[in-house]
Amino acid sequence: MTPIVDGLEAKYEEQVDFKFLNAALGDGKRIFEFYGLPGHPSYILLSPDGDVIWRGFGPLSAEALGAEIEKLTIPSSDADSSPG
Repeated sequence: MTPIVDGLEAKYEEQVDFKFLNAALGDGKRIFEFYGLPGHPSYILLSPDGDVIWRGFGPLSAEALGAEIEKLTIPSSDADSSPG
């Protein structure tokens, strides 16, 4: 099974630093516990300061994860601007 982030890595490589962790191996267990992630698959988006700004758990489509990334990487002035 191909991870859903495979296509997203190329699309957002300038905005997002993707990390892949296994909750059962190496630092993965400690990091999953630190962020309160219940298991696989889990997703978190962190601010540049390391604050959790979004988290998800369970099966998620690439489109859904991409939409969350878009919400967080588009400057608010662009996202909030509307004609008129």
